[in-house]
Amino acid sequence: MHLNRAANESRFTSFGLLFATAFGYAFGMNDNADVVGESQVSGTGYYFAFYKPNGGTMVNLGTLSGTVASEALDINNNGLIVGDSTYSSGFYPYHAWVGVAGLSGLADLNSVTDHGSLTSYQAISLARAANDRDAIAGSVLVSISPLEIRGVQLRPNE
Repeated sequence: MHLNRAANESRFTSFGLLFATAFGYAFGMNDNADVVGESQVSGTGYYFAFYKPNGGTMVNLGTLSGTVASEALDINNNGLIVGDSTYSSGFYPYHAWVGVAGLSGLADLNSVTDHGSLTSYQAISLARAANDRDAIAGSVLVSISPLEIRGVQLRPNE
C-alpha cells in the first residue's frame, strides 16, 4: 500500500477476538500477513497471546505454566513467535517465551537458552522481536536491588 493511496482504495480487515470481550491488539506481522497479538480473557483484566495465520482463524497460544497472562509481540517469516507471560505477583513478573506457528506450546526462553557470558541474571523477561535468522531481541532482569535491566540479543547456535 502506498502512503499516498486514496482512503477508498485501502482495505481494512478485522479478524475478531479470541474471547467475547471488547479488547484485542495486534502487535506483529510477517511478510505472509500472519499476525500476532493479545486478546482479553472474558471477565478478567488478563490477556492471552494469539496467532492468526493469513486467511485462517485466530489461535489461542495460552501462557507459560504458572502465569496468568501473555502477549505475542512478533512473528518472523519462519513462523517463530516471541512474547512474554506474566505472573500474578512479584516485583518484575515477566518471563519471555518462544513458540512456533502451527505448533502447540510455548517454551520459556530461560529454559531453552544457552546464556553464554550472561552468568548473573534473574530472568530473560521480555522478548520483543525476532528476525528471519531467528535471533531474538529482548530484555534481561539482571538485578532487583538496585534495579538493572539490560537489552539483549539471543542468537541461535551458529
